[in-house]
Amino acid sequence: MMENEQKNLSVTHTEIDVDARKRRKKLFLTITAVNTLISYVAYVVLMQLPIYNVAFFSYLILLAGFSFGYVFYNRGFTRNNVTVEMLPSSWSDEEKFAYINDARVRKDKSQWCLTIIFPLVFTFFMDIMYLFIYEPYFAPLLGKIF
Repeated sequence: MMENEQKNLSVTHTEIDVDARKRRKKLFLTITAVNTLISYVAYVVLMQLPIYNVAFFSYLILLAGFSFGYVFYNRGFTRNNVTVEMLPSSWSDEEKFAYINDARVRKDKSQWCLTIIFPLVFTFFMDIMYLFIYEPYFAPLLGKIF
């Protein structure tokens, strides 16, 4: 009987983890979408003001800073896809587990940076699309039609 109870607890625990992960992912996507909307609207508004140079370089510095910080905190992602066999045999099992687990922990802790990095990348992407595709090709056509 004790084994059945343990199996039931593990299934329940796993189901709870899956539900928590789904809620966390949904929250992450919602925050990212809201930040993207705010970032893009603010950028478009700031580009219409005389301080557009300051706005552009502020966004650029923020993007570079958060991107560098994300990569630096995750140690350049050098610990990703490392297996136990790849680590020195002189290490204990605890040291190997700690080394491998550190990459997962750092990735989870730094995920909030992506809620800032993605909106800034999207904003610059849309700006590039506007400058190099819309203005040269579509603006003249739409100007003749309307």
